[in-house]
Amino acid sequence: MTGRSQAGLESARKELGNEALVVSSDARSLTDIDALAAQVKVEFDTFDLLFVNAGFSIPTPLDSVTEAIYDEMFNLNSKGPFFAIQKLVPLINRGGSVVLTTSVANVKGLPGQVTYGAAKAALRSFARTLAAELVPHEIRVNAVSPGPIDTPILDKVFPDKNVAAEVREKTIGMIPMRRFGTSEEIGKAVLFLAFEATFTTGAELPVDGGWSRFEFDASTANGQPPPPSSEEPVMARTPNHSVPEHGRFRRALAAVSAILQVMDSTNFDYTLDRIELLEQEVGRLKEKLRQIPDPAAVDAQV
Repeated sequence: MTGRSQAGLESARKELGNEALVVSSDARSLTDIDALAAQVKVEFDTFDLLFVNAGFSIPTPLDSVTEAIYDEMFNLNSKGPFFAIQKLVPLINRGGSVVLTTSVANVKGLPGQVTYGAAKAALRSFARTLAAELVPHEIRVNAVSPGPIDTPILDKVFPDKNVAAEVREKTIGMIPMRRFGTSEEIGKAVLFLAFEATFTTGAELPVDGGWSRFEFDASTANGQPPPPSSEEPVMARTPNHSVPEHGRFRRALAAVSAILQVMDSTNFDYTLDRIELLEQEVGRLKEKLRQIPDPAAVDAQV
């Protein structure tokens, strides 16, 4: 295990015990990376897993990004990891693996994270390309992509406790699972990619509470459909086309469909007859829609 913080290193030594090698090493420094590879060679000769986890964000809007901030984000989040892989891969046993830590920021456009997100996107590209390059060596390369994780890093980024609490609350409101993840959950994902997913390489595994997979609206939490819109759908109108009636049935159909989707995506023990009744209601509403004039427009909405 490597790190820069002396307090963090001492904490790791106490937790991991004497069998762990805890090394002071700057993930941005090519000199330190060379020294680390030499030390690993002496201590272990070869090993099975390289977990490249170092990373940090300095939230900065576009007009405030300086060359120093840009370089810091890329040096720590992509340049350092790249050369760590280059120097340490020769020591990885056949059948071993590399796991990189990317971020939800490389797939979501997060304001203030332009340099961090881009650096992590580069890391995602490394995982895909190096996976192809290292196949002949029987070394797999994958990435784990965390969302917000409950670690001390939030307090480092936002030293003001009130600001940190506000950011945490706002972030939780955007996560479908409505909580931060834990470092243990990231660890389980890393170990899965490293030792169990033996037919997987070049992949990125999201561990973000669903944040990067789908948009989340707090009004749909707990399976409740959003309130009906007061606006009628924009459609090509004909003299005989009843837009208000169509809009009412369309919203009813959406509500019933949402209930079915919630039932399908949870472990609730709904009985078969309830599901069949809802499916019948969907069919009835669709048939009602088709009876409204201008079937082409209705079919498009269905």
